[in-house]
Amino acid sequence: MNIKKVKAFLLTLVLTTFTFNFTIAQNSEALARFNVSETEGGYMISWTIKAGFSCYSVDVEHSTDGIYFTKIYTYPGICGGPGTNETYSYLHKSPHTGRNYYRMDMGNYGMSETLSVDFVDTSEKGYVIYPMPIDENSKIRFQQAYNDFSISILSFSGKIIYTEEGISGSVFNLGKLNLQQGTYHFVLSNGNLSYTGTFLKF
Repeated sequence: MNIKKVKAFLLTLVLTTFTFNFTIAQNSEALARFNVSETEGGYMISWTIKAGFSCYSVDVEHSTDGIYFTKIYTYPGICGGPGTNETYSYLHKSPHTGRNYYRMDMGNYGMSETLSVDFVDTSEKGYVIYPMPIDENSKIRFQQAYNDFSISILSFSGKIIYTEEGISGSVFNLGKLNLQQGTYHFVLSNGNLSYTGTFLKF
């Protein structure tokens, strides 16, 4: 075999290998189901391997922006079986407040689809503001629904710039206020309970 034929053979081999790996990376044929659900203590990530498939070192990956993912769990060993679908799960105990993204790295069987869920933890203060800093989608979410409460938004210097009364529910939409950049305080009260807090608008 002359040098030209050797080079052509090697180039064909490299291109074939690259295309093969790329195709596998887009395939998650081993998964029968991939699910993320909220539960007490965090989010339960569960996945079901189709009968006849076996996977080694399957990874659960997490992201807060849907772009950059980090590995949060590796299944210790081989998962899957020859005769029936097999289901596995992992509890993510420290999700990010706001939007969370999850996906599965199935090794030779490629990546799963990406799932997104919103996590809101109101247990510490009785409320949470997200996203933070404030944008057009930001909300104050309370631990429980209230009737007939009022809210006041104050500038950093303490000047009242917005008030609203007779509000009901567990969510107040901050994004609708079209606030200027700065630091703000809020006071929310329904006569029996009151909350105070600070937020930023960039």
